[in-house]
Amino acid sequence: LTVNNMDLLEQAVTAHQLRETLSDVLGLRQHMDEERTQVELDLYFYTVQFAREHNFNKEQTSVLFTIVKRTHEVCTETPLGNLEQCFSYFRELVLCHAVRRPPFSIDLFNAEEVKLIMDYVVNTYFRHYKLYKYVFTPTVRLDLSISYTGLDEESPSSPDEHNYCKVIIPVIANEVPEQPASSVEEEKTDLKSYIQRELSAQLSHVHATIAEQMKQSEQQLAERLASIEGRNSSGKNSSKSNRK
Repeated sequence: LTVNNMDLLEQAVTAHQLRETLSDVLGLRQHMDEERTQVELDLYFYTVQFAREHNFNKEQTSVLFTIVKRTHEVCTETPLGNLEQCFSYFRELVLCHAVRRPPFSIDLFNAEEVKLIMDYVVNTYFRHYKLYKYVFTPTVRLDLSISYTGLDEESPSSPDEHNYCKVIIPVIANEVPEQPASSVEEEKTDLKSYIQRELSAQLSHVHATIAEQMKQSEQQLAERLASIEGRNSSGKNSSKSNRK
């Protein structure tokens, strides 16, 4: 967000005014009838509301808005699952504005504000990651083909064979019972249930792995911020003692 954009957002007092201003700033007014536009507008609206509730200044609000916007763009640039990459990208953006290391990063947010931002984005955006994927990415169709080993493939019959079968089927119909259609349906149902069980098991494993990685990432971030604060406080104490 530019300085002029932030001035316009500051002038918006009510929720309706804020949504109208955001739609103008982001160029979404022409697509307000689309559900996708409403979801995107809600994402940015509640981001600005969060910044206001925690008394962020203009620079902090603009940076937080940009972090959420870029994270959303990375997450929705592909219909494939990229949750881990998106969270790593989001974490890097936050750290770039939480550690004073010019020209690579700047300490715009302190440790408490970083924790608030991490908790907010994780609980609002990443917790509904699949819903955003569903809304903003095209649907991927999976065509599943299963081949069984050890079974002979039936060769296509000629038209003469079809005619011959049509003649003799009424004669031997009483001697050879037809295979019930229910058995075929049962086999299809069993195969479908097996595939669903396997996919559910794999998805559960992936979800558990991602949750554990996110937990470890948050712990590493907290430890890193704590060490940085410790160095800053020790530096301030040493400077005070030298002055004395």
